[in-house]
Amino acid sequence: MTHDGHAKHDRHMSAMEEGGAIPEWTLGWRLSRALDYAGMSVDDMAAELGVSRSTISRFINDRGAPPRIGYVKLWAQLTGTNLEWVLDRVPVGAGSTIRPSLRCRNEGALAA
Repeated sequence: MTHDGHAKHDRHMSAMEEGGAIPEWTLGWRLSRALDYAGMSVDDMAAELGVSRSTISRFINDRGAPPRIGYVKLWAQLTGTNLEWVLDRVPVGAGSTIRPSLRCRNEGALAA
């Protein structure tokens, strides 16, 4: 309940009724879905990337600095997922320009 006595989800109901809420999917969420899609475990990906299990966990839980682009490219290749989808790059305008939308919970950008 909020301080005014309404349930927290009440505020979102009008947005949902007007066209539906659009959740923001983070890079970590997409990395996690890619693992699920490929049937890979955190341990499998850690071994493939040559990093610790805790590093993979940090990536998929959007904690700390986001993964370097090289890791993300390899992640997409290893899981058989589209890199543009993993990076949440969406076309804007009529000219099919690609705009990266890389949001993590900590609002960091991918490291070079």
